[in-house]
Amino acid sequence: MIELEDFLWGIFFFRNVYCNGEGPGLFNSDKRSKVEIDEVVKNMRDYPDKLTPSDVEVLIDGFLNFWGCRLHKSEELARSIIEVRKNIDPNVQKLSNDSLIGIDLDKKGDLIEDVYEKIAEIQYPIEGGKERHLGHTATSKLLFLLNPKLFVMWDNQIIGGYEKEEPRITASAEGYLVFLGKMQECANELAKELGREDPKELASYLRGQLEYREGDWWTRLISELNTALV
Repeated sequence: MIELEDFLWGIFFFRNVYCNGEGPGLFNSDKRSKVEIDEVVKNMRDYPDKLTPSDVEVLIDGFLNFWGCRLHKSEELARSIIEVRKNIDPNVQKLSNDSLIGIDLDKKGDLIEDVYEKIAEIQYPIEGGKERHLGHTATSKLLFLLNPKLFVMWDNQIIGGYEKEEPRITASAEGYLVFLGKMQECANELAKELGREDPKELASYLRGQLEYREGDWWTRLISELNTALV
């Protein structure tokens, strides 16, 4: 279980070792303004029919690869992401009002697993005529974009670290749901310890304490903590 001291130390460590003392921005793009990026993210979350391949390429370069995914940007990949985003929209909307604190993972776990699997199964061409799946790191980050109140980002290092403690946490949709349950336990304990069990109040409090410049949901802070501790 993540204690408050571990949480604060982990974020401090992440900011000072990984980010040169500054809370990192979510996006790194010199091709779009912040207003344009916000519009792309909004379309990704709520209006997938408005997405264009160039929009998604901005997300690949400025968000996914910025956060370590190493994807080969291409129009084919962008179009595949758009197609899957449209297909999963009914389940995405069913989860749109949920947050990590409060969601009943037993009741909505099937929705989460379905969305995760469909994103993870996205394929795109690479050199040599081969195809590659999107991967579990990129899948969790796209989920975070779709609902930052609910989804926590992970990568192979984080998966391996938690798998030692909980063997059911594997690089899979089922494993991600177990991981999300573990993060929910940590979130609930942290919220109680801070006396701020409302998700919005907790997010606002942590942003203020950690001096983040952007309106990030605190699930991102848990992601950064995992990066620092695992």
